[in-house]
Amino acid sequence: MTELTAGCCRLYLCPVPDTAGSRRDCEKAAVESLIAQALGEGMELTHSPEGAPSVSGHPELRISISHSASHCLLAVGNSPHINIGVDIESPRPQLLRVAQRFLTPAEEDSANLCCDEPSRLGILLKYWTAKEAAYKAALTPGLALQEIHIAPDFTSAQARGSKFSLFWHSLPAGETIALACLEP
Repeated sequence: MTELTAGCCRLYLCPVPDTAGSRRDCEKAAVESLIAQALGEGMELTHSPEGAPSVSGHPELRISISHSASHCLLAVGNSPHINIGVDIESPRPQLLRVAQRFLTPAEEDSANLCCDEPSRLGILLKYWTAKEAAYKAALTPGLALQEIHIAPDFTSAQARGSKFSLFWHSLPAGETIALACLEP
């Protein structure tokens, strides 16, 4: 397990085990392991009716979870009063095909300013992970990714009157981690 500090929380990262069984079972085992290592044995993962993860019996803990092809990520908030969201992703060519579905027109214009595909893919990856993280922190059913506006410098996001601070980590394998903290 690797521990990172970012903004309003601590991040815990581990590889998704490559074992027999379904991908979902492997991810679940990785999350359970991260929760036990980060928060202690006996902590039970639950979910709200909207799907947000939480720790049973500990409403003061704010957590967020994400998976990539190779890693599982757990974010644990430093405050019970700040919602958090985290996303981890690898660059994927399909982001080029679906960009217009999640970018605002201004974001799409900005992304199109890149002249080469690898650079554009990197920018789209930042937009995607930032929007996914902000979506999780917003806890707002029905919020569309196009309603989340990312600042040009990728340090903040806004959606439906809420503002989020964004924090970033890059992994050696090219994966990007975005953390969103809902500002009080």
